[in-house]
Amino acid sequence: MGKHERYSMNSSLSYFTSKNDDNVNDSIWNNPNELDLLDMKKSSMISNFNCFLQILPNLRKLYTLFDSLCPNIYRIHCTNSLQILQEIICLAEEYIHISPISTISTHELLTNEKHFDNFITKFKQSNLSRKQLSPTQKIDIHCFGQGIQSYHPYNELNQTILFCFELTSTIKTNLSLPIDVIILDPDENLVAIDLQYINTYNQGYTKLFSCQYVPINKAGIYRISFFHNNNKIINQQHMIFIRNSTPNYASYEKKDLTLVEEIIKPAQQGK
Repeated sequence: MGKHERYSMNSSLSYFTSKNDDNVNDSIWNNPNELDLLDMKKSSMISNFNCFLQILPNLRKLYTLFDSLCPNIYRIHCTNSLQILQEIICLAEEYIHISPISTISTHELLTNEKHFDNFITKFKQSNLSRKQLSPTQKIDIHCFGQGIQSYHPYNELNQTILFCFELTSTIKTNLSLPIDVIILDPDENLVAIDLQYINTYNQGYTKLFSCQYVPINKAGIYRISFFHNNNKIINQQHMIFIRNSTPNYASYEKKDLTLVEEIIKPAQQGK
């Protein structure tokens, strides 16, 4: 069994809480050098800086449209363009039921102008608004996004995967609560994560976070759990199937999804 370590959200808050004002967001959007996201520029996704400069206006447009439909939910909390895109996609799908077509990856959305324009059009045509949350006496964690789905065709080895979660309670100071996220691979080795605090809303009762991870060891079932005060939160245990990379989406057949369901369902019933 692999070594189990703990990644707390508390350490991820220091950058944001020290710069918690609109001026920070404005400076990021107005200065492309602050939003260059070195990880993207070094990756095969973004071949040159000119390509990045073409992407920046699209991100700005996407952020503006999302904020018009869900005011004061998302804040620019980092300078990682790819992460910003993944987080807005995650939130848009959950809050206003808008998502890119299922046969394209985030990479394709980011670099294909036609796909991105189609995605933007969905925002302009939407008349949905997100429902209001109610404070609860207990700590309530609501998870959503590609990285927390039991099966998603783009949950692959060596790919950056992301999900979001809301932490809601009647305790307005729950920002400092010891909530920990643990991800284990099929051999029960700990998977490194990047846990980011995004924003606070719902009159201070709800905190929004994102969690990124990159499965690298082997394909199979990955387990995501949440802990509070060193106790596992029983209703927050997720089993995610990570598959080997394939050249294209179409090569992944329906029979593979059936196999995944056969593996996950008995395990979930046995919790």
